[in-house]
Amino acid sequence: MLLVNDNEFLLMGYINQFKHYFTVTTAENGYHAVQIVKEHPKDHFDVIMLDINMPIMDGFEACTRIYSYLT
Repeated sequence: MLLVNDNEFLLMGYINQFKHYFTVTTAENGYHAVQIVKEHPKDHFDVIMLDINMPIMDGFEACTRIYSYLT
């Protein structure tokens, strides 16, 4: 699972919720998320959870780029 959020407090909460079910990788913005996805095999992440409003690259743009890469 890839969790992407610029709010560290929320990110820690999500990690605590999901760590029992997934191996959790985190990113602080959409640009970093895209780079992480590209560094792994295409089938590596079962779930990618993106915040919508982030600096550098928002969740919509990151989703579009990740989808284009994975398909």
